[in-house]
Amino acid sequence: MSMIRINKDLCKGCVNCIRVCPTEALRVRFGKVVLLEDRCIDCGECIIACPEHAIEAETEEVRDMSNYRMKVALVSSVLYAQFGLDVSPYLIRSAVKEMGFDLIMDVAFGTEVSTLYLRELVRENPEKLYISSMCPSVVKLIQIRFPSLVECLTPIASPEEISARYIKEKLISEGYREDEVGVFLITPCTAKSADIKEGRGSHYINGTISVSEAYKYIIKSLKTVKEDRSGPIFGEGISWVRDGGEAKSLGILNYLVVDGVKNVLKVLDDLELGKLRGINFIEGRMCGGGCVGGPLNVQNPYLARVKIRMLEDTYKESIDKSLYEYLKANDYFAGEEIRVDSSPYKLGEDVSSAIERMQELEEILKTLPGIDCGSCGAPTCRALAEDIVSGDARITDCIFKLKDNIEEYARSLLKMIREVK
Repeated sequence: MSMIRINKDLCKGCVNCIRVCPTEALRVRFGKVVLLEDRCIDCGECIIACPEHAIEAETEEVRDMSNYRMKVALVSSVLYAQFGLDVSPYLIRSAVKEMGFDLIMDVAFGTEVSTLYLRELVRENPEKLYISSMCPSVVKLIQIRFPSLVECLTPIASPEEISARYIKEKLISEGYREDEVGVFLITPCTAKSADIKEGRGSHYINGTISVSEAYKYIIKSLKTVKEDRSGPIFGEGISWVRDGGEAKSLGILNYLVVDGVKNVLKVLDDLELGKLRGINFIEGRMCGGGCVGGPLNVQNPYLARVKIRMLEDTYKESIDKSLYEYLKANDYFAGEEIRVDSSPYKLGEDVSSAIERMQELEEILKTLPGIDCGSCGAPTCRALAEDIVSGDARITDCIFKLKDNIEEYARSLLKMIREVK
């Protein structure tokens, strides 16, 4: 189930959202936007594009964590970039505790150890192309629209999952029962929230809180909270939330970094066509600038990127090698199998009906203007043709076809009047 929610009362049917959706998961019907959930990859581009704020993401509220004896905040490094350049991560962590958390765990721990694992993986397979699986929206996009590239995705658990598993197992070893420990991810990412809610690749995280929701609590506490400077801050791990951070950390030269929906689509298209040769690693992020441009953030993404770079340069702590070897030996990096999911685009239940519908679609497409204006409520003429074949739209939803029909009707009516006279 998608995390995207649409407020019909606020929606004006402006079609801004359908133009930016990379999987054509949105339509405007009867003046209101409609979400095709099986196509949605929860990238959040529609949230950013909506001028009426009619589209939002569903996340947990802070009060939902009260059922746990030990409450752990799993903090994305993006949170540190939401506040001024002079506000330290330690002060922000202290303010997070004021929200009711007992313990803070940085996702940067997971990215730091993932860096070590990926370095080994890439160096052991210098001829293989890897595509980062860190961005869940990119993963879903590849599953749905670029199935031939699924095998290129890095076979590794997410940094969030690695961090959550580590802290939860540590607390259990200290005497807590598993059901007493609640781990809540503070995230800028709608797609990550959707994965956690659906249990995809996440078994140790109990819920999510958006960065924007956490921000409202933290900003009130910053002036009064006492700073606690305990716990490490991993500068290299922090770098993953900005564009190029993950790829640069691998220590190779032949990598490609791409961010933003249109750019990601172009690179994946070129990759499928065999145009990108000699590349060993592709870091793709659906949000502009990386996670700092996520739809659930507050801060200007360009300023947030500056803050992240400052933190990278300031904090130089690293993971102990023996801890990394322990995590590796205990399969912390083993990710779930990523499978192709082409079901949202199936035209029929079997090959015969699919071919028949495809032929019908192509014939309809020939009659449409091909300008992809969006006035019909579909993002492209081809999408409208798909909807017509599926029974979800009519040919006259196209204003040009409607105009032609009206003109034809008017001519017929005029001819009838003349014949009567």
